[in-house]
Amino acid sequence: MLSSTKKVINKILTIYSISTLLFLITIFIIVSKWQEQEAIEKIQQSMREHKRYIIDVIKNHEIYELKNFFNDLDIEIKISHLEEILFSNFKSIDEISPQKRFFFYKDYIYYFNTVTKNEQTINLLIKKSTKKEDILLFKKKLLILLFIIFLLSLVVAYILIKTIIKPLEENAKKLDDFLKDTTHEIKAPLSIMNMSIETMEKENLNEKNLKRLNNLNFSIKTLNNIYESLVEIHFNKSNNEINIIEVDLKLLERISIFNHQLEQKNLLISLKSNKSFIKINEYKLEKIIDNLLSNITKHAKNNSEVIINLEQNRLEISNLISNKLPNNLSILFERYTKINSSNGFGVGLHIIKKICNEFDIKLDCKIIDENRIKFILIWNY
Repeated sequence: MLSSTKKVINKILTIYSISTLLFLITIFIIVSKWQEQEAIEKIQQSMREHKRYIIDVIKNHEIYELKNFFNDLDIEIKISHLEEILFSNFKSIDEISPQKRFFFYKDYIYYFNTVTKNEQTINLLIKKSTKKEDILLFKKKLLILLFIIFLLSLVVAYILIKTIIKPLEENAKKLDDFLKDTTHEIKAPLSIMNMSIETMEKENLNEKNLKRLNNLNFSIKTLNNIYESLVEIHFNKSNNEINIIEVDLKLLERISIFNHQLEQKNLLISLKSNKSFIKINEYKLEKIIDNLLSNITKHAKNNSEVIINLEQNRLEISNLISNKLPNNLSILFERYTKINSSNGFGVGLHIIKKICNEFDIKLDCKIIDENRIKFILIWNY
């Protein structure tokens, strides 16, 4: 599995798991509250039924007979008149002051009522457990059930995502394999072209043919840069020697190499360059600058201005764009991402990002005035 595919699957699974988890938590809260309310309502209904029976007994029997009727009840009751307790089977004495019919105290629900007998007001207090342990047991079972559902949904989601992404992954692998094979195959003809250019007798060439030779030389250098980029990406082969490089001189050198390509699109270079140094591998600095300039020549609007500003530890390059850019500019630095379908392999900006990460160079990309893109590199020397 490609690392990019793993990242996509992980992102999708993360979003899915968070949303599913929030949904299941909501269900847990709603169902738990409903079950708790349902249990309380059943207890209250039971207490009402007991109340009717107890009031009927009080009205039709003498006080001393009450224990004959209430001792066997599976509920605790207390019958009193003023401060006198006429009957009580409370297992514990609770110091409570009834204020309404139903009220809660500790783990019990109470039901207070009055009945008139012989012109005396008799107080009736019914006590019953809220059975919190039953509710907690229900919540535990519900939590276990929802957790199992969550795990099963993740498994199903993973299988579905893998099934959907598999064709894309296969295509990406084919492209990766193709580029590896292409990288290997172009080495020989590229070496022959380089040798032919170097050994060619240039003294007898007229101006027209010399210009053609320069164009050919530039094209070979461009191919050589592409080859080196592909070798670095797919085979991790690069020169790691680090030196202190004068960025301003290197920038001028690389711009001169791209002069012909810039002229073809009639691009005007507006350069403000100050003395600047960086500690980096020289080849990799060239790759950064070359890929930025190559990106400009591919995507800059014809007859427009390219603004390059080099400060002590900061390089800014901006140009007008001829293609529509994605809303999320960070994807431009992902491998094989292309602005359009006709230019390049979509690896140039990925290489820049990779090198910048290696040498702790901060890389940023912004859109200015809707149609100008700016690349910003900041480093510490």
